[in-house]
Amino acid sequence: MTRHRDYGFSLIELLVALTLLTLIIFIGSYGYQTFSRYWGDELGDFGASYGKSRGLTIVVEAIKGIKPYLVVENQQPYFYFEGGESVFRAVRAKGVTTDGPAIFEIRAYREQGVDSLSLQYSELPLSRENFQQPDKWRQFSYQITILDGLEEFNLQYFGWAHFNDFAEEDGEGEGSVRSPEWYGFYSGKDTWITPMKMKMAIRFEEHVNELEVPIKTIREDLIAYHLVGDE
Repeated sequence: MTRHRDYGFSLIELLVALTLLTLIIFIGSYGYQTFSRYWGDELGDFGASYGKSRGLTIVVEAIKGIKPYLVVENQQPYFYFEGGESVFRAVRAKGVTTDGPAIFEIRAYREQGVDSLSLQYSELPLSRENFQQPDKWRQFSYQITILDGLEEFNLQYFGWAHFNDFAEEDGEGEGSVRSPEWYGFYSGKDTWITPMKMKMAIRFEEHVNELEVPIKTIREDLIAYHLVGDE
């Protein structure tokens, strides 16, 4: 009589196999969740860093693009520039929304109920109609928030106390010359001239960025350019 052996798994073998399979699935799921969370954090950090770099680049490029812009108010000519501790306004040669000149403003502000500061860029393209009307420049046609989460934003301006000091230093006047200095506020309406450079102190959490950006103070053909209206 021939005996036939049954091939298969015992109940204990099935239980061991199921236990191992469950353990493998658990380890795989945990590893996937950990990797996804880590990757998400890394992408978030990269996105935040990219946003900060982009915002700082916009600020620096705007400052570098500042052009001395002559206006006449109450029969007094001066080079337009207004700067405070957390806001400044000037004219740049090429705007964001136009290929021509534009007045722009960069301002730090705090929304209600929010501890951190945000940085806003505003712009208005210039036209022949508002060349000599500074009051219209407060009505910006384009605004965008370029930085969030700032703990500090401070501005300083290095320049002449008055245009006469610049002229005397340049050999066009006589008398004692006052050297350029750093100021917390700078107004072209008072000094008749734009500053020579700006310094920004920007703090994100524990990181402090200090940047100095040069500004073109004057150009020889400036008066003729603005009187004619074309380069």
